[in-house]
Amino acid sequence: MGNYSLSKKADFDLEKIYEYGILNFGLKRAKLYIMGLHERFENLANSPRFGRCAYQIAPELRRFEYKSHVIFYIPIDTGIFIVRILGDNMDFKQHI
Repeated sequence: MGNYSLSKKADFDLEKIYEYGILNFGLKRAKLYIMGLHERFENLANSPRFGRCAYQIAPELRRFEYKSHVIFYIPIDTGIFIVRILGDNMDFKQHI
């Protein structure tokens, strides 16, 4: 079973996503969205090659879309390292 870890920026991204969710959709939906992200993190940790290649942005970087966000990660020996979690309308190259 693979593990996942988050960069400081990815952890901050997750906090902001949660705060935005609470303010705009309510606590229940915000929690469900965050739980969904964590489920995707676990799935990707177990199958790191499932996401698409994002080498145009950085070597070894992969991406996986989840609803309104894109999870950017790097496969590592023990699972994945999550670099950023960005809104799908953001300039990815600028934020990675």
